Amino acid sequence: MDNQIVCPNCGAPNEATSDTCQFCGASLPVQTKRKTNRKKKAKNSDSSSKITVTKVSEEKKKGRPQIKYDERVFELIYDEMEDEAELYLSDDIISLEDEFKHYKYYFNFNYLWLGTIKTIVSDGLKYEFHDSISIEKENLDLLETFCNLNPKNCKISEISEGKEFLFILVCRAFYNTIFDHSKYTDAADKLYEYCLQSDEYKRKVERDRLKKEQKEERDARVKAIMEEKKDREDDKRINRQVNGCLIIFGLVFVFLPMIGMTVFPDTWFGKLSEWILSFWGWLLSLIGID
Repeated sequence: MDNQIVCPNCGAPNEATSDTCQFCGASLPVQTKRKTNRKKKAKNSDSSSKITVTKVSEEKKKGRPQIKYDERVFELIYDEMEDEAELYLSDDIISLEDEFKHYKYYFNFNYLWLGTIKTIVSDGLKYEFHDSISIEKENLDLLETFCNLNPKNCKISEISEGKEFLFILVCRAFYNTIFDHSKYTDAADKLYEYCLQSDEYKRKVERDRLKKEQKEERDARVKAIMEEKKDREDDKRINRQVNGCLIIFGLVFVFLPMIGMTVFPDTWFGKLSEWILSFWGWLLSLIGID
């Protein structure tokens, strides 16, 4: 009896898993054991137990930074899913010095990362750095020191020789864009001008020009091939139309008249056919064809 439920309406036995009586259709009472098993099964199948939900506070969420920056020398990257934003140097600037790909400003942590420069020598002073360089409000004077280095008497361990002034311009552009807009106001213009005059940029422009010309040549060849193919198809279509017209003309004005004159000589069709053939004979003799 443990596996059966007695219907309270008709008294018939039913399976313990049944909800309604199989004889009279009345609702069956839910057993405590069965209800417990259902709850346990539902709990085990609940997919929400595998989901982590975290409430994001408005104080923590920053969103895309509303900052003015020169798009010729900077690129702002914002990851909406992670709510992270960084201000990178543009690809054109990075192409001038590979080390600059590490330079960026992290808005979420409010500091400028300048890679791992170890030594700077300028005007008789030697600056040694034993850790990575990150610039914040507290050590902004260090960035200003970089901005005021003497490019004619300066060596930087991680920067290619001859690119010291480029490093100084990059520091000034970051300083003006992030920390103080009243200083180094021409930094972005000078940085972009340096880029335009560099051999790397000129080679890039030349590569882009060659790629554009090659693409235009490929497109022109493809277009010429397509037009030639279209012309051939048009010629074939015209030839088919001309041949069709000649066949119809021959049937109507030559073949049918010959049949009409031979098969129906005494009818109007036969006389018409004889006249048509006579006309063709006269026309051929006129142009000198016997």
